[in-house]
Amino acid sequence: AWNSAHFNMILTQNFPLHKYLKSKYYLLLISSVILSIMALPYGFFNIKFILFIIAMCCYNIGITIPIYLYMSIYAAKRIDLKKGSSFNYEGLGVLQYLIILPVMIPPILIYLFFYFIDMTDLAIFFLFLVGVPGILFKEKIINNSIEKLKERKYILQTNLNTKT
Repeated sequence: AWNSAHFNMILTQNFPLHKYLKSKYYLLLISSVILSIMALPYGFFNIKFILFIIAMCCYNIGITIPIYLYMSIYAAKRIDLKKGSSFNYEGLGVLQYLIILPVMIPPILIYLFFYFIDMTDLAIFFLFLVGVPGILFKEKIINNSIEKLKERKYILQTNLNTKT
């Protein structure tokens, strides 16, 4: 949706979709790492915060980014960036709010489960471990997203080109 003004050009260019989605992946990865580094000073309050920040960075890279890449293929509402950002809800739909559920609820539930059995260190380690497969299999995740994008690109193109 953010690329809606240029979506036709993106689909017709001579660079592969793999490169396009991989660049999106790395943009999100870099922002996740930078934001995690910026949060590290919380470790001055408690060393456990540093471990939690690292675990959640791994979770974001391994789980959140793949979910975002996959779910964005279904976001077919156009966003006109020329209209400004203040109180502009154009392009927002149910999907943008539904993406919050698989991103936020599982880590909260995992942490709460371990919190109630008084094993918060294990919760942090488990959240770290949950993100590792997503990091290791990022190419497969990107390739699956590309296949889904190829299936839906004409649906997206039609929806993004019509102004609502």
